[in-house]
Amino acid sequence: MLKNENQQFVCKNVFIKSENTQASLTKEVTGRPLMIPVAHGEGRYYADDATLEELFANNQVIFRYCDEFGNVVDSANPNGAIRNIAGICNKNRNVFDDAAP
Repeated sequence: MLKNENQQFVCKNVFIKSENTQASLTKEVTGRPLMIPVAHGEGRYYADDATLEELFANNQVIFRYCDEFGNVVDSANPNGAIRNIAGICNKNRNVFDDAAP
């Protein structure tokens, strides 16, 4: 995790959505925008291109920041997380880590 892109603490409600149909955590909510609270100063997820490609190829991205309509857009990203990533999981999809501690 890196400091938020704007270098300020963020405390507000945001929307996330899952595009992951394989993780038991997201099966019931895939594709639906969910409003959640965030409160962090170091929530910006970052990984190199190879890691990102592996995460997406293995369906390990659990949640991404989106707008209230479910569109994954830069303006919905509260901290500058790369590719709007808000949560990932391990390869077995049984350990989840939100990208905003």
